Parts: sequence; C-alpha cells; structure tokens
Amino acid sequence: PHIEYFLPEMIRVSNDKVIFDTFNAYSARFLYNWILPMDSKLHKNSDISKLLLNINTKSVKSTNDFFFPYGLYRKLPFLFAKGVKYLDSRMTSTDVGKRFSTVSYWSISI
Repeated sequence: PHIEYFLPEMIRVSNDKVIFDTFNAYSARFLYNWILPMDSKLHKNSDISKLLLNINTKSVKSTNDFFFPYGLYRKLPFLFAKGVKYLDSRMTSTDVGKRFSTVSYWSISI
C-alpha cells in the first residue's frame, strides 16, 4: 500500500524496466473498498506521476482500464460482457475515462 517505499526499491533492483498497477482513488473501487474492506490502497494518478518525477527514470508510460467496475464482467454472459468491455475501452481512452478508470498500469524504463 505504500508505493513511495516499494517503487524506489523496485527501480533500484531492476536492470531495465518496472511494470506495476495501481487502483485509482477516483474510481468505483472506493465503494468496493468501503463495502468489502481488503486494505487495498487507492492512489491518485497525479500523485503517482509526481512520485515518478522525483525518481531517476528515462520514460514513463501509463494506460488505464476498467471504467465500469470489473467485477461486473464476471456476472455478465460472455456476449454481453464483450459489448460492455468494448464501451469500457472506448471510455478509458477519454480524459474522463482516464480520471475515473479503476486500474492504471505503469511502465517505467530505467
């Protein structure tokens, strides 16, 4: 849960690249954490970006996924879930979708 501690250590022991994901503080995940507390830490993407600026990296790339709560996909029939996932991927490519997506994937080159 304390990315400010583990991320510098991951970078220190890596030869080339570090890949990790975070749960977004502005996503529907906050409701999930409230209903079923599992000690998942939610992060603001802006805080992660600021942290990465202070660490010696060559490049940082991030992508976002799951605008709709991803537990929804487990409950839907495959054909319907496929359509929802298509809408989801379109949504996460927008500025609003990026802000409210559930998961952010980060790739750092060292």
